[in-house]
Amino acid sequence: MSYLVLARKYRPQTFEEVVAQKHITSTLQNAIKQKRFSHAYLFAGTRGTGKTTTARLLAKALNCEKGPTPSPCNKCVNCKQITAGSSLDVIEIDAASNTGVDNIRDLRERASYTPASSHYKIYIIDEIHRLSGPAFDALLKTLEEPPAHVIFVFATTDPQKLPATILSRCQRYDFRRIPFKDMTDALKGLAEKEDISIRDDALALIAQKGDGSLRDSLSIFEQVIAYSDQEITREAIADILGLVDLNLLFELSECVINKDANRALNLVEGMFTSGVDISQFIVDFQEHFRRILIVNSSDNPSEYLAISDYFLEKYLALKGKFSNNDVFRIVKILADLQYDLKAGADPTIFLEVAILRLVKMESSVLLEDVLRKISDLGNSAGSVGEPDLFSAASKTGPDKSFGNPQAKAADMEQDLNPQNPIKGNSPIPDSRPKSRLATPFTWNDFIERVKGEKPMLAQSLGQGELTRMDENAIELTFLANGDAYHQHITKRENQRILERHMQVVFGKSLHLIAKVDKARQPDANSGSEEKKYDMTPDELFEKKPELKKIADSLGGEIRSIRIIGDKGESNG
Repeated sequence: MSYLVLARKYRPQTFEEVVAQKHITSTLQNAIKQKRFSHAYLFAGTRGTGKTTTARLLAKALNCEKGPTPSPCNKCVNCKQITAGSSLDVIEIDAASNTGVDNIRDLRERASYTPASSHYKIYIIDEIHRLSGPAFDALLKTLEEPPAHVIFVFATTDPQKLPATILSRCQRYDFRRIPFKDMTDALKGLAEKEDISIRDDALALIAQKGDGSLRDSLSIFEQVIAYSDQEITREAIADILGLVDLNLLFELSECVINKDANRALNLVEGMFTSGVDISQFIVDFQEHFRRILIVNSSDNPSEYLAISDYFLEKYLALKGKFSNNDVFRIVKILADLQYDLKAGADPTIFLEVAILRLVKMESSVLLEDVLRKISDLGNSAGSVGEPDLFSAASKTGPDKSFGNPQAKAADMEQDLNPQNPIKGNSPIPDSRPKSRLATPFTWNDFIERVKGEKPMLAQSLGQGELTRMDENAIELTFLANGDAYHQHITKRENQRILERHMQVVFGKSLHLIAKVDKARQPDANSGSEEKKYDMTPDELFEKKPELKKIADSLGGEIRSIRIIGDKGESNG
């Protein structure tokens, strides 16, 4: 007898042997017990999870001479023929190579004939999503009202490509990716049956590379068996598959922690010498830091990490050595390296540069933590009379509050007094002194920056009064006549421009809140506002006789006069 690959030799022959799909096999067995099976099933899931195997087991359970039964005997003629793939009543079709409408029409004609020697005629159509649109249309009528002796079982890795009309006529079962533990247990049992000596960490690596597919894991396992006739080790598997040894990744991590550039360069040189695939190394290093992130974030990381207990302990030892922000930055650096290599960059130079960037990288610190510490230090300095840490020169002029804690506190109190509103060119105040935003820039700096991109928007900003500033937002209040400025500032596109400039100027993402205070009228005596007042024509002519001559020459009647500044406008 010719050699059978492991995936075929150990294909499950009962529902109980199917790995990690009990939610499906139990449902099918119960349906068969209750004689409530459907005329059409859809098995969806990634490759190597047992879709076709379960379809054959279902066919066997329905057509067993003792059945329909949830536990086929595997001894009768029907069971043996289905196992061998020679049953006339169980037809397997590959939709990838039979995509046309003519193939489906032929299927419909054959489906009308009764089974040769079984209870049901069962059609197993693999990769059903590959059928053409007209083929789906041709299948629809038969699927809706099939003959009583016909059952369809569809298998697909891409169920979203199926028309809704097909999906609605099937019982759908979703096959899960096989968990790491179930995969390693299955491989270990198979190794015992084949009398193969293999270490647990080697089994773990095979299961990891199988990526939830038992068939893929068995293919790798078979390749490994052919490579070595002695005990199979993790190192041997890494050598066969061109994988990067996890120990190397841990050593590089230690170099990053200890900032050991010399050791890191030696490890990189060793990789080039041994012929490690750099692209594979980047992928494995990213996966390595993903695991570190999971260890940092989860109370039970073993549920999410497909690794042996030996390496799990090593990852647990790294907990807290890298902050989550450090991990994000490292993965980004590796992703940039991946992009550069795809663009044709020299792997020797760029890999060394990327590793040195990781080694020289300073640990991340949250901006909120920095601001809190600076604020605490600033408050402490102000209380004991030490120099203020917020001291800095303004771009538009000196700020008397910087460098002088007492002056700063006084100015802040004055600025926040509702009777003395803040003007547009004042330094940024804060209604919460203990959490004052640490920035050397004034509000005028921000307006000047906006002016460089959009002068009209900057002019609208200058008409408002800065009434509040905290760690999240800036509040700008306009007087009762400031509706136009308010509308201009609150336009969505202008809000985006302002928030972008605030990020640059203040070093923090802030939201600008603009409002109009209808209770506050413009100050008629303010030099910043134009003077507006009404007068009678007689009062005007008495004050400006020349206007009387102009009115008489026009022959009109002046009913009212409104003076704006030094100019007059009339209605007549």
